[in-house]
Amino acid sequence: VYTPKGLSADDFIISEVELAKQPQMLTVVSSDSDLTKKCRLHRAHVMKVEDFLVLIEKGERKKKSREYAPKSEEISSMELK
Repeated sequence: VYTPKGLSADDFIISEVELAKQPQMLTVVSSDSDLTKKCRLHRAHVMKVEDFLVLIEKGERKKKSREYAPKSEEISSMELK
């Protein structure tokens, strides 16, 4: 997050969570324990950066496996030949 001069990224994130009408719909990705504690106090979900990266990696693997898997139509046409 890029913030105006004089406003830390943490303060900006906390402010956004505080102002959210439904903070439980937000997920803050950070490994900063002070920031995540404050976000949890306002009912936002938090996720460590490491866990977020694992989640993204799993999603990329699934995406790649779907790209390379033959579609059911392709299997049928290959079996007929």
